Amino acid sequence: MSLSCFLFLWQFFLAFTMQNEFQYVMGPDRYEITIFPKPEKGARWQDPDFHTSITRVTDKRIDRYRGSKMVNIYSTVNIETADGKYVLLGDFDVFLYDLKTFKLIKKLRLIHDASDPEVRPDPSDPNIIYYLAHTILYKYDLRNDRSIKVHNFRREYPKATYVQTETQGDPSADGRYWAFEIGTWRQGRGTIIFDIVVYDKQTDTIVSRFSDHWRRENARWVSMSPSGERVLVKMWRDDFLKRARTRLISFDRNFQNPVAIRGANGHADKAVTLDGRDVMLYQHTDDDWISMAYVETGQVINLIKIDFTQGSTGFHFSGNNYAKPGWGLVSTYGYTRDWQNKQLYLIELKENPRVWRLGHTRSRPNPNIKKDYWAEAFATISRSGTKVWWASNWGYYKSRFDVYQITLPTNWWEDLSGGL
Repeated sequence: MSLSCFLFLWQFFLAFTMQNEFQYVMGPDRYEITIFPKPEKGARWQDPDFHTSITRVTDKRIDRYRGSKMVNIYSTVNIETADGKYVLLGDFDVFLYDLKTFKLIKKLRLIHDASDPEVRPDPSDPNIIYYLAHTILYKYDLRNDRSIKVHNFRREYPKATYVQTETQGDPSADGRYWAFEIGTWRQGRGTIIFDIVVYDKQTDTIVSRFSDHWRRENARWVSMSPSGERVLVKMWRDDFLKRARTRLISFDRNFQNPVAIRGANGHADKAVTLDGRDVMLYQHTDDDWISMAYVETGQVINLIKIDFTQGSTGFHFSGNNYAKPGWGLVSTYGYTRDWQNKQLYLIELKENPRVWRLGHTRSRPNPNIKKDYWAEAFATISRSGTKVWWASNWGYYKSRFDVYQITLPTNWWEDLSGGL
């Protein structure tokens, strides 16, 4: 059977089955990765094991972008505009794609320094995104490609040369409060952090400073919690709080009342529970669990035990789906003989959680590279909780990476959580 004939029959099967009620696949059963040809750009197909609808978003042959890959920025970053019409893809360079046609609209004309621009869509205005360059927070209008200065932190820190969150930070869900590292780079000494601050975009003021209460710290990343009530600081050392032995510390908005997020020394993301509380979803590296912790109290809830006797598995987390709370996205990489091998799934944020299986990442690392970072398939879920994106080479490690999208069933949250 020819590839075109196969794809036609598969699309016919998809259209037929999508008319019926969606069949959720729940729980930790192991599914072998079925081999399928790489879909064409814009083609939608149904995962044979998990019944989800998957579309290939990018194709360099058609989109004609430079470079060897296209990725979904990072797992912790919401990349969907507020109206759900466009998605931001890329890495250092950022591209705007239409989510109806999957057409590449344009490359954004950002002002660049040497770092990740850390693009973040405005939570309510679909035409606006924010990004960082040098010591400046910019507002970018997608309609005319204009960059407008929101705040230059050199006003408060004249010797600074950069402001950033280190990629993993986000503002509060309403876009008002932001946490930033402010510092400089020096030859032979690397990064020197002057301070960590909370910036109120609504009043255009720094409302609190880490240095007012603590000695200077070289943080790995900083972020606001979704509610904006807590500041999350990932330290490079694990003894900031002497007895906690953890790198992730939650402060109130004034950098007081520190709380340890125990065992959060690996990948993590912010999320919101069904009852509206801020949590961290993360790999508990002390006890080998996928865990969540309430950022206000530090209380840890263990969710899924990780079985490292079956292989070496890594995890990425995405909790951007504030509009459909109570669940977080997990993507796995590496190789394991158990059910976690190269998986995408949603996990319920509660004790004894349900697990909703979404698909295989189909991303294969290059065996000739010690750590093939781009093959980690760090998936992200949209703020609306309707779509999931990840980058994959579709099982061919010599192939470039393209971005794929899972479109979640319209009523999934009502089906799984709405009646709880």
